[in-house]
Amino acid sequence: MILDLIRRSLSAKITLAITSVLIVFISILGLLDMRNETVSTFDVYRRNSKVLVATIEKGLISAMAEGRNEDVQQTLEDIGMQDELLGVRIFDEKGNIIRSSNRGELGGMVDKDTLDEYLKSSDPGYYGTEKGRVLSLIQPIYNSSACFGCHPPNKKINGVLQVKVSLEKAYQDIHENRWFMFKWGILTVLCVCLAQILLMRVLVTMPVNRLQVAMKRAEKGEAVNIDLPGDDALGELARVFRNMLSRITVMSGEAIDREKELVRNQEALKSQALLEDVIEGIPDGVAIMDREMTLKLINPKYKELFPDAEVGQPCYMAIHRRDKPCSHCGVIKVFEDGKIHEHESSAVLADGSFRVVHSVSAPVFGDYGEVVAAVESVRDVTERVTMEKEIKEKSWELERVNKRLAKMAVTDGLTMLFNHRFFQDSLKREFKRLSRHRALPYLSIAMIDIDQFKALNDTYGHQAGDRVLRGISKVLKDSVR
Repeated sequence: MILDLIRRSLSAKITLAITSVLIVFISILGLLDMRNETVSTFDVYRRNSKVLVATIEKGLISAMAEGRNEDVQQTLEDIGMQDELLGVRIFDEKGNIIRSSNRGELGGMVDKDTLDEYLKSSDPGYYGTEKGRVLSLIQPIYNSSACFGCHPPNKKINGVLQVKVSLEKAYQDIHENRWFMFKWGILTVLCVCLAQILLMRVLVTMPVNRLQVAMKRAEKGEAVNIDLPGDDALGELARVFRNMLSRITVMSGEAIDREKELVRNQEALKSQALLEDVIEGIPDGVAIMDREMTLKLINPKYKELFPDAEVGQPCYMAIHRRDKPCSHCGVIKVFEDGKIHEHESSAVLADGSFRVVHSVSAPVFGDYGEVVAAVESVRDVTERVTMEKEIKEKSWELERVNKRLAKMAVTDGLTMLFNHRFFQDSLKREFKRLSRHRALPYLSIAMIDIDQFKALNDTYGHQAGDRVLRGISKVLKDSVR
C-alpha cells in the first residue's frame, strides 16, 4: 500500500527523494563528526596520560634524589588509588617488578607481551598501546647524577615505569555523544520532513489534484474550467491545458468525421490483406467458407493437401466429390451453434491416394453476433492414423501369440494334459485358498497309474504306449470339468 502511494503521488516521490538526500547528508556529517570526536577524545586522554607519566617520573626521581627511596612504593600505591588508573609499576629490563601500586605484584614478572613490546620498541622514550579499552604507557627512567647514590653511574636505565589507564570513561563519553547526535539527526529529519510535507501539500499536491480532476473530467467529455492562481509552472500548465482543450474541442469534430470515412474505406482493404498474409503463413491448411460451404479463401498448405480444391467451389464437391455436405462436417455444426468443433475425416484424391485429416472449425461473427463465415484448419494425420492401425494390429497378433505360448508352457505335448509345472502352481494356489477359507478344510488329490504299462511298451512298442496315453488322457478330460 505504501509503495503504491509513493508510485502514484508526485509529492510523495519528491518528499522521499529530499528526505533520502537529507538522511545521507546528515549521516555523513554525523559519521565525520563522531570520528573527529573519537580521535579528539583519545588524543586528550593520551596527552593527559603522558603528562601524568611525566609527573610520576619526576616525583620518583625527586624522592630518590632526596634519599627517600622508601617513599617510592607508598607514592605508587597512593597514585594507583585514583579511579581511572588500573595500576602503576616499575620493572627492570628483564621484566622483574621492583615497585608497584599493587603489593601483590612485587617480585613478580610483567607479562611477556609488555616486555616484548618494550624490548622491540625503537623509541627509547615514551610510548603507549591500547588493548581491551586499557591505555598502557611505558616510560624508561634514565640514570642521572641525582640517582648515583643508589645506582652505579655506568647504568643507563634504572627501571621502566608502566602506567595503565582505563578508557571506559572515554568510551562512555563517546557513546553518549553519538547517541545525542543520533537523536538530534532524527529530530532534524522529522522536522524537515514535516515542514516539507506541509509545503508540498499547499504548493504542489492541492494544485496538482485540481488539475488532475479537471483532466479526468475532460477525458469523460465534460465541460472544464480550471484556473490556478500564480505565475509558476503549475499556473502556466493550467493555462496551457485550457487552451489545449479549446483547440481539441474544435478539431475533434472535424477529425472524427474524416476518420470515420477513412476507417470505413481502409478497414476492408486492410482486413482482407492482413487476413491473406496471416493465412498464407500458417503451416496448417486453412480455408474460409460461407453458409453454402463455398470456399472463399484457401492458403497454399490447404491447396497442397487437396490439389483439386479451388476458391468458389463447395468443399464437399472439390474434396470428397459428393453432391451434398458430409453429415459429420464440423463447418455445418459451426453455423448451427456458433461453437468450435473438431473431427477427423478421410478423402480419396483424384490420383487415388488416401488421406486422413484432422479438422478444427471455428465461427466468424458479424457486427450483430451472427455467424457469417467459418474458418477450418486442416492437418494431415494420415501417417499417424496408419501407424496407430498397424500398432493395433500388431498388438492383437502379439496377444494371440502370447496366449498360445502361455498355454504351451503348461501343457504336455503328447497327452495335451496340464504338465508338472501347472500341477505345482495349482497345488500351491489351492493350499493358499485352503488357508484363507477355514470353512473348507479338505483338499483331495487323485493319483492314477496305468497297470502293466511297461509290459505294453515292451510288447507293442512305444508308439502303441503313446496311443494308450492319449486315449486315457481323452477319457480323463471328458470325465472331469
